[in-house]
Amino acid sequence: MISNIKLLTIPGHVLSNRQFAIGNLDQFKVAEITNVKHANTVIQQIQIPWNTQISGANMVCANGKYYDIVSIDDMTYIDRAIILTLLLNPVSTYIPSSGNLTGYWERVPTIPARPSMINIRDDTYKESRRIYLDGNMPKDANGRQILYYQITTKENIETADKANLTIYAGFAEYTPAALTAPGSWGLKGSSDGFYPTINQMISGIDIVTSLTPTSILDVSMSLRSPWKYSPNPYKVYNANDAIVSGLRVGNNLLWELIKIDGNDIQPYQPDPISQTISLSQEERYCGKISLVDDYGNLIASIPNDYFDSENKLTFSHRTISDIGNIYTMIDINKNIYSFPCGKLPWIGSEWANYVAGSLVQDREAMARNVDTVYKQRDIDMINSVAGGMMTTAVGAVTNPAGAALGVAQMGLGLLTSDMQASVTRNNIYSEQKENEGRIKNSPSSNYQTGYGLDYAYRSYANGAAHIKIEMPSRHDDTGSDFANYINYRGWPCNYYGETIIAMGHIKGTLTAGNLSGPTPEIDALRREISIGCNIIPW
Repeated sequence: MISNIKLLTIPGHVLSNRQFAIGNLDQFKVAEITNVKHANTVIQQIQIPWNTQISGANMVCANGKYYDIVSIDDMTYIDRAIILTLLLNPVSTYIPSSGNLTGYWERVPTIPARPSMINIRDDTYKESRRIYLDGNMPKDANGRQILYYQITTKENIETADKANLTIYAGFAEYTPAALTAPGSWGLKGSSDGFYPTINQMISGIDIVTSLTPTSILDVSMSLRSPWKYSPNPYKVYNANDAIVSGLRVGNNLLWELIKIDGNDIQPYQPDPISQTISLSQEERYCGKISLVDDYGNLIASIPNDYFDSENKLTFSHRTISDIGNIYTMIDINKNIYSFPCGKLPWIGSEWANYVAGSLVQDREAMARNVDTVYKQRDIDMINSVAGGMMTTAVGAVTNPAGAALGVAQMGLGLLTSDMQASVTRNNIYSEQKENEGRIKNSPSSNYQTGYGLDYAYRSYANGAAHIKIEMPSRHDDTGSDFANYINYRGWPCNYYGETIIAMGHIKGTLTAGNLSGPTPEIDALRREISIGCNIIPW
């Protein structure tokens, strides 16, 4: 057939890179040649005049179809003509600049409903940033970490009741140096009251609180307060939004703790904290998102499809105090994750335990033993007197010397009984004294000496619980690598359905759509899409 053809110079259309332009391509016409003989086949050759503007042209439009110029096969100076070899471009010809295509898709130019993870390069992952849980207690101006702590005990300081579970709470600063620095005062609780320091709680909890170590069931601490509080001075509020008064404790008139008793004082436990985090496209589809506890341990991996279309995830969390622990619960997409907070190590005095538990009973037993000794002495003395009198009476009848013997026997028996009682009494007193001295000088009892300090140190050095984002170690912070990858490789996916025609890479099995044309040409289009095409709409 004979028709007019157009020579086109289309920017970005690079056949060797499988970049295909679609849409209004006639805007890039550099020349139009009339009455050119051509075929209606996939591959063909045409002859055009030499004086045409062929330089820079990369495509020909003939009879509404687009052909790539694959070679200039011949030039005839006699006829002043050139011969072009053309290959049908089914992508530019049959894919419209807008609309949808239906098929089984491996890669698409726009984000699918459930995109797969993208591996730009094989690489190790490293932490790129972290997002801490809201509500974490801050560090002060000197860089010291603020901690909430609580003591669970069977003893009520006010009533001396040793069968009533009670919690006493306070706030303290922590640095590694705080473990060795005694520190006179801790954080302010009231106008003239102070919470005991970490060092004071560890080294002398019985002195600081007046609680007997045997009554203490647990000492926990956390980077997040389970109660509504305010700093400087540190106050806890009840359900009526009133300040819970501090209770003076220990052997110092200024030391205080907050008594938490469900029957008397119940602080206000805030509602769960709602928090939203935002990711970049690259973080969401190339990175690893994880939930990490206060120790730095991995709690859970967070799938990227938990995030919405704006790459945002909203979750909630709260810190709860119970009898034997403090723990944090996190709700992520209806999945509940829980992890405990820390334990505060402490040292209890064996003497204090003994004084509280056995000293009175042991001394009462000692007094009873001494009393028994003297009662036995009295019995022995009575027996001695009776025996001596009998010997004297019998001796006086039979032999005058026998009377003197009976008197001597009676005196010796009395002396012996008294001396034995005195020795036994002294032994009882000595044993009790030695036992008390041994207990006073015995090493103190250590509780939770290992992992308790581990919590405090890790939280100070590495931060609290957080959402950790890991990226390939050589990733580009500007995001250009990711943008280029998407532009040239598209979004990986695996689904059947419609995909939007847009700029980017498309790959899959084309099954249907608003396509019309000869079957061989449509089959050629399917082959191109099955290999993968980078589409540039105009």
